[in-house]
Amino acid sequence: MERFLAKFGDFYRYRGLSEKTIQRNWYNLRRFPIFIDGKPINKDTARDYILFCKDQKSKSTNGLGKKKGLTTASVNSIISSTKQFLRWLWLEEGFLPDDISYCIKANRSDPFFPDLLTVDEIRAIINCPRNYDKCHMYLDRAYYDFFIELVACTGLRRSEAVAIDVGDVDFGDMVIRIRHAKFNKPRLVPLPTDLGLRLEEWLSIRKAKPEDPLFKSFFKDSKRIAAHSFINELKTRAKILGIKKRVHLHLLRHCFITELIRAEAPALKVARIVGHSSLNTTLKYTHLVVDDLKGVMENHPLNVAKKPESAENLQVPDFTIN
Repeated sequence: MERFLAKFGDFYRYRGLSEKTIQRNWYNLRRFPIFIDGKPINKDTARDYILFCKDQKSKSTNGLGKKKGLTTASVNSIISSTKQFLRWLWLEEGFLPDDISYCIKANRSDPFFPDLLTVDEIRAIINCPRNYDKCHMYLDRAYYDFFIELVACTGLRRSEAVAIDVGDVDFGDMVIRIRHAKFNKPRLVPLPTDLGLRLEEWLSIRKAKPEDPLFKSFFKDSKRIAAHSFINELKTRAKILGIKKRVHLHLLRHCFITELIRAEAPALKVARIVGHSSLNTTLKYTHLVVDDLKGVMENHPLNVAKKPESAENLQVPDFTIN
């Protein structure tokens, strides 16, 4: 089974899938060989593997304390990888006599109600006063400021923002070329003019070359700054500001999409900006915005504000039984 897992990864490389997708599938299936351990692979053992993984300790709690078991999204990711692997074993390797992948169904998604940040809270995070300690002396805070602002103002995914090179930013047209996008679907993302001008000036001061990472580490070999550096910085700023919400980089993306929907931007254009492959993914944000529904609710006859009538003008119905 270990050999099959290795071949499964090579098959996806042949198909041109990203290394991140291959690594995610491997991570979801890494326990499968030990769990099977000579058991027959059928729909019952496949479902038992999902239940086994579901009870495992979560890899990350995002600073919220101890959490038992995996989230529904994580479980569904394991289900997806398992389905693909079982179908590959049947179709490509002939190891299974039948396709049993259809017997595994995804769990119902959790309600999508993220605790969004306000625009003022996001601005406060970007401009948060920071007294850097000795661990941060090697890195100018401008790297943190620009990264957080870029994600907040463009809705980029964490991996997309980290992977940007200086040459990917066109300051003439004010667009960013996203080459390392999800599902290997590159796209152009508009860059806000004010942010673009300040970013161009900052790169000029750095004397950055087109082949340099936009967010370059000060370590040798000019490597990129690791994403966890920005994650830790964001959480630290939220703690300094006393923000009690669960603050993470992807929350900035949620806030960006929601504010565009609130500004009545067409859902199709929003999907193109943020790189949603399905319009339904964008439309799920519409239920977070109810500003346009409040006026409709107030127009209901029972909700229309009425002037209090005097007791003399009140007509009490006569319920006297003759």
